[in-house]
Amino acid sequence: MKSKVNRVVKCVAFLGLVLSAQLVAANGAAVSHSHNGRTHSHPLPSEGLSHSHSVGNGSPNNTLSGWVKVGDAGGATGKEFFLKKGSLEVLTNSFSVIGQELGKATRRVDLFHYVISFQDCKNQMGYLNNFNLSGKFVYKTEFVIGASSVASSIADVICGAGAKYL
Repeated sequence: MKSKVNRVVKCVAFLGLVLSAQLVAANGAAVSHSHNGRTHSHPLPSEGLSHSHSVGNGSPNNTLSGWVKVGDAGGATGKEFFLKKGSLEVLTNSFSVIGQELGKATRRVDLFHYVISFQDCKNQMGYLNNFNLSGKFVYKTEFVIGASSVASSIADVICGAGAKYL
């Protein structure tokens, strides 16, 4: 099933095992996205969704060295979602990436291996499986490539980065 959304996921990966992704409007048009605690639209810079806006003193916000932000949920009290650069693993029948969920109000950090089967990437929908770093299953979330959920954004990046292995 092909997404009819006017966007493509462009992944720049694997040179030096660096995973970085960007969502690029197909025609350079404004892309609606959410970060910095708000949803807004503008043409994306070269770093795509991993960009940040300056506040006050001009220092970037919502950035973590070595991580790419892929989602934001729940407003000021919700969570931010990041993927660790260089952590993509190609397993027997699935892809795995290390991710973290950062509570905005609590500053609690939860670390996961996000795992998606090759078949779900091919189908462009399925389950984003979350395992703790010891390999114990924690939960799964449905995704559809191109949808607006955080799980779908994470799946966009993982499946896009792994596309050459399918």
